[in-house]
Formats: sequence, C-alpha cells, structure tokens
Amino acid sequence: MDYQNITLSITKEILKKIKHIAIERNTSVSGLLASHLEQIVAREDKYKTARSRQDNLCIK
Repeated sequence: MDYQNITLSITKEILKKIKHIAIERNTSVSGLLASHLEQIVAREDKYKTARSRQDNLCIK
C-alpha cells in the first residue's frame, strides 16, 4: 500500500490535546488520524453499498 503525506492545519490547543490522546492510546497523532479516517471511509462505503441495494430493490 502506498502512503501519501499531507499537511494539516489545526489549533495549537487541539494539537496539544490530540497528542495526549495519542499517547494514552499508545499510538501517534498520524496513526490516530489514519485510523479515524479509515473508519469514516469504511462507514461511507457500507452506507453506499446499502443504499445501492435499497435502490435496486425499489427498481424491481
């Protein structure tokens, strides 16, 4: 799997808090964000699949 670096702008206060959260979860800020983004994509994919199935049922 290829990875792409990104630049993210957030407030210093948010960064400070997210660093503490990452430490508590034994991960990095990057790992924490990647995990959450993967969850968002997975939920969206499931929704689109379910929606497509529903649309197909309505068409028949």
